[in-house]
Amino acid sequence: MGGSGPTDQGSSGAGKTLAIVGARIYTAPTDPPITDGVVVMTGATISAVGRRDQVRVPGPAAVLDGTGLTVTAGFWNAHVHFTDARFEPGVSRPAAELTASLRAMLTRWGVVNAVDTGSRAENTLALRRRIEEGEIPGPRIMIMGGGFVPVVAIQRTQANAEAQVRAFVEAGGQLIFGTDVGYVTDYDPTDEYVLLQGAGLGFAAILTTLTTAPAKRFHGGAGAGVIAGGSPADLVALDGDPAVEIRTLARVRYTIRGGQVIYDRAQ
Repeated sequence: MGGSGPTDQGSSGAGKTLAIVGARIYTAPTDPPITDGVVVMTGATISAVGRRDQVRVPGPAAVLDGTGLTVTAGFWNAHVHFTDARFEPGVSRPAAELTASLRAMLTRWGVVNAVDTGSRAENTLALRRRIEEGEIPGPRIMIMGGGFVPVVAIQRTQANAEAQVRAFVEAGGQLIFGTDVGYVTDYDPTDEYVLLQGAGLGFAAILTTLTTAPAKRFHGGAGAGVIAGGSPADLVALDGDPAVEIRTLARVRYTIRGGQVIYDRAQ
């Protein structure tokens, strides 16, 4: 299988063409999927998307086989922390170690945009700089203010969460996906997806929390959160169809940011 490796990121990918061929493609949370679809990325932008019989893949493109895969816009995690010792010091920790830590916590779960809600700013800034300079494959990182923790025991908070989410959504509230990962030591978001489904959210609503809702809230830019010509080439390729089995959202084969593969399960 061809394609850019996970170490190819940033300006080094300018002008390169990458295509996923033969996948099921959800271009937006509420749109029906394109079957046997193709998405072509030129540099950091999506240049074409459609059925295989509608889209020509340029000759020099690196091609990823999408057979059996589902492609969606790249995921956001709007509540993360880089407080674990494995991320410090961000300015000098070996790149290979930071890459492995980001892979374990974020990129292997499809995250291309992360919002840090309470870490040492200078450390997160150093980590972000090294990612943006192409030294380390990782997500875009936004930095928000500190958070707060309820006084009640975590168990009581968890017991009430599902009912609160259901009531919030029924009242017209807009959810944005965030797991508190980094403070929470279980990196796997599968239970989050299952609990959201248990609170009454369908696949389209859950995908919205991961893509279009945070892209709008955090001003992701034109076309962010959807798969369309001119949109950012931020994609996730999943094994199976999450509309059939919601756990599939955590079965990531590839994570692509800016047209570059930053996570490949085979590597």
